Amino acid sequence: MAASTGVLIYYFIIREQKHASMSSSATSTLVAFGIVFPLIILQPIYLIDYLSIQNLGLRMMVLALPCTGTLRCLEAFFGFTPAAARKSFRNFMAYSSCLMGIDFGTTDMEPIHTTLSFLKTQMMKLGRDYVSIVALMTVLRPRKFEYFELEITADSMDHSLLDLISWRHIVNNYLVALLLSISLSQSTLGISIIYNICYGYQTREVVMNPILKSSSPSDFWGRRWNTLIHSGLKNAIYKPMRFHFGTSTYIAVLATFVASGILHEYVNLVLFRSLGTLFQWKNIIFFGWNGLLIVSQYLFGHWTIFQWVSKKLPQSIITTLVILTAVPLGHLFFGDWIEAGYFDHVNMCLPSIRNINDLK
Repeated sequence: MAASTGVLIYYFIIREQKHASMSSSATSTLVAFGIVFPLIILQPIYLIDYLSIQNLGLRMMVLALPCTGTLRCLEAFFGFTPAAARKSFRNFMAYSSCLMGIDFGTTDMEPIHTTLSFLKTQMMKLGRDYVSIVALMTVLRPRKFEYFELEITADSMDHSLLDLISWRHIVNNYLVALLLSISLSQSTLGISIIYNICYGYQTREVVMNPILKSSSPSDFWGRRWNTLIHSGLKNAIYKPMRFHFGTSTYIAVLATFVASGILHEYVNLVLFRSLGTLFQWKNIIFFGWNGLLIVSQYLFGHWTIFQWVSKKLPQSIITTLVILTAVPLGHLFFGDWIEAGYFDHVNMCLPSIRNINDLK
């Protein structure tokens, strides 16, 4: 499906933009929003129902196309497809059909070929994530992914301010955020290795240890957490808002995070549709809050106190402070995933260490 929509995008949007006429604009609009978008959005729903896919991990794999495909369609429509991908039909097909992000050379703008050294590095990272997930699953699975038992369930929206700043709530959210980060890293690395072997091209690393190494909110979201979706949102939402609609940086940032929230709401609705999950604005609230954090960094990051913190405090403390700005609301992002048993589905084949008494 990614390859077929890539053909439509290249021939009827990217190539049509070169003509810059009213008819070409109409064609691009029709193909983008009348054909490609509906195909990408509806395909997972019909595929999940037709194949009766029950495992939430497999459902998430099916949802990889809407997560990247919608953004690649928008970036092409607004003229912000990366130059290397636009260089030729072959490049664009490699770019659009690889859901993990092909790595292009900076000078020749051609896909970088996979080497044995690169594959070895990928496998070592995959092994690192495997060991980390086994350790976290050993700790969290027996406690149903809430290390501390709280009166309010993870998927609730009824948390009071005191609940949000409770250290038990924060630790629970932190541990699940760490599990989600490593799980996303492991899954994308595993799929990337398949692309590396089948395509013969290198792929970009999607998750860059955001929970343990972020130096600011913008570093977390812009350079470490799911860089694939970040680059898509930047080209599909942020740049059009700035350069086509003339909005300020702050409005463009907020629009980008709200769009991310909408995308994640769609993912949750499809992922958990058989469970009766309702649209409750959770992801829009969560990503909207983080958009405000980025805007606040732009507005106040130059203040003396923040400059002092960034230069004088150890990196571990800075990272902790960065994570604390978002983790109290983390349950809005992954609370439904906990209650639906997503992590059990994704990691059902992984071993974990259990107390024999717990199995009686």
